[in-house]
Amino acid sequence: MRGVSYFQLKKYEAAVADFTKAIELNPVVIEAYQWRGMAYESQKKNDLAIADYSKLIALSPKDNLAQRTKDNELHISTAAYLRRGRIYHDQKKYDFAVHDYTKVIELNPFINDEGGMAYWLRAAAYTDQKKYLEAARDYYSLELLYPGNAEIYSARANVFCLAGEKARAAKDEQVVLRLGGKIANPCK
Repeated sequence: MRGVSYFQLKKYEAAVADFTKAIELNPVVIEAYQWRGMAYESQKKNDLAIADYSKLIALSPKDNLAQRTKDNELHISTAAYLRRGRIYHDQKKYDFAVHDYTKVIELNPFINDEGGMAYWLRAAAYTDQKKYLEAARDYYSLELLYPGNAEIYSARANVFCLAGEKARAAKDEQVVLRLGGKIANPCK
């Protein structure tokens, strides 16, 4: 699709026009919704991007959402959940964001790319909602995906501190220091 070239050149209006034409010609081409959604997102037209990601998800076959393509890429609907979740998060629609991040995790629980990113993002959304122990659970899951990552322990120490769990925060802070990391927000 020529629209991909326009997108890569940051000619988003031209990209949107091309993808819109592709959708008019064949309304079930999910790749066109993906690319047009990303073009809208790049233009900060987030409601239009959400609509395209939602349409892409609705059109995706439900039985293969988590399958990888021949190029080892996750199915684009999984990425659409992640992108839509990030927009919702930015809009402070945390419940919607958590829903989409959870869907990515359900589809790819132990995949370090989208699955791992979704745990990070869901933990951040939980933290923004002051659901600190839910956030801590996501950091435990991340610890399994990325063993020895000091940032995970630091983030978890922070949410434990916010939850008033100072002993648990101190334990994670000790691990951060042992790993040679920095404590982002020391618990006092």
